[in-house]
Amino acid sequence: MSRIVSELDSEAMYNREPVIVFLERARARDVAQELQQLFTLQRSNRTPPRIVANEWANALMVVADPQDAEMIEKIAVQLDTSEGNKRV
Repeated sequence: MSRIVSELDSEAMYNREPVIVFLERARARDVAQELQQLFTLQRSNRTPPRIVANEWANALMVVADPQDAEMIEKIAVQLDTSEGNKRV
């Protein structure tokens, strides 16, 4: 838990509101990795959002500007399917 707090409490995240997205089917760790990768690639000149998985609550803790937070929440909901939790 202290690792999560320190990651969310960095200077780059100052003035950004945290958002928590609870997932019902997909694993938070998997969704967080996909979203972090997607938004990091898109942001060459801006600070990317920070997305941390809370596996205990199966939730994403997101610190981002309002536009990014809204987009992340929408994508997370779309990824939160039983199909997204299958292993091959």
